[in-house]
Amino acid sequence: MDHSEEILQVLREMRDAQRQHLEEYRKTATRSMEIQEQSVQRQIQAVRIYKRALAAGSVLIIGIVALLIYLLRYLF
Repeated sequence: MDHSEEILQVLREMRDAQRQHLEEYRKTATRSMEIQEQSVQRQIQAVRIYKRALAAGSVLIIGIVALLIYLLRYLF
C-alpha cells in the first residue's frame, strides 16, 4: 500500500465514522423530540386536571359560604 492509498483509507474511515455519528445524532435528536412532546402533553393534562380541581374547589367553597350565610340569618 503506497502513501496515497493509506491517505484514502484514512479518509474513508473518517467519512464512515462521521456518517455513523450523524446517524446516532439523528436517532438521539428524534428520541429527544419525542420525549419533549410527551412532556408537553403531560403538562397540558396536568393543567386540565388542575383547572377542574380548582373549579370544583371553588364551587365547594361558594356552597359552604352560602350555607353559612343561610344558617347565620336564622341564628341571629
